[in-house]
Amino acid sequence: MIKNFFFMVLSQVINILLIFNCNANTFNQAEKNANTQFIKSRAILPNHTSHGPSVINSAYIENTAQIFGHFTAEDAFFNKLIVYGFLNISNSQIKDASIYGSAKISNSNFINKLTVFGTMIAKHSTFKNISTNAKKIFIEDSKIENLEVIANEDPSIPQILYLDKKVNIGSIEFKSGKGIIISSSRDINIDQIKIIGAVVKENYL
Repeated sequence: MIKNFFFMVLSQVINILLIFNCNANTFNQAEKNANTQFIKSRAILPNHTSHGPSVINSAYIENTAQIFGHFTAEDAFFNKLIVYGFLNISNSQIKDASIYGSAKISNSNFINKLTVFGTMIAKHSTFKNISTNAKKIFIEDSKIENLEVIANEDPSIPQILYLDKKVNIGSIEFKSGKGIIISSSRDINIDQIKIIGAVVKENYL
């Protein structure tokens, strides 16, 4: 039984890596497309809207950025970010964000609320409030005040939260009441996290 659980966890992790390697490759191909929109100066813009692949590097968006398509951002600030597509963001600060697609986040700070309607991976980042309907959430070496997992359309599919390395979370709530939390690090003190609607499985390899 333990052996079967180990292989189930391993297969789930491999699936996550394959999903995001695929998304990253798709994005990189889009980034090379001649139609990709680039902002690479230290621009200060009141608003920004783009359709199709888009890249922002070292820019400050005072109000709202709306992106329709694959989007990557680095060393940027957004007051309000809305993405309809895959997001790959690093070394940035965001006040509020809504992502209608998968999100890959690293070394970033979400000041108020982040909403993600898709798979999510976050590393080395800080968050105040996260709301997501993701089937799979991977958090590594990050800090979150509150994490809310909304029930997805198919209640028969489990929603799984993977925690690795040093993760500090105030509260986690699975609205479905059927969540699974898999902790892969002894540095995570599960007993200090307020957990509602989920079972915890420790998987120390």
